[in-house]
Amino acid sequence: MQSHDIIILEKLRLGDSSAYKELFDLYYMPLSIYSFKYCDSFELAEDIVQDLFIKFWDEKLYMNLDTAIGPYLFRSVKNNTLQATKKITDTYLKKLKIRFIRY
Repeated sequence: MQSHDIIILEKLRLGDSSAYKELFDLYYMPLSIYSFKYCDSFELAEDIVQDLFIKFWDEKLYMNLDTAIGPYLFRSVKNNTLQATKKITDTYLKKLKIRFIRY
């Protein structure tokens, strides 16, 4: 685990909310760019990353984290992005199917 991840994780566990800002500042843009590689929409990528950070804080996911924060966040962003793009694709295909059936 990288040293800055360890420090941030310990601060989070001690209830130091400034650690959350450190985490956000450190990972927000790299995660957004990473997500963008899978979805081709930077707006969607940012939404996915923001949702992850909200869930990470609200559900206190850091309390049970026993691995490095970085790999966890990147894995989560990849999974969430793939799920979001699948949902968008499925919705688009359903609309196409409805249009095709009408004709």
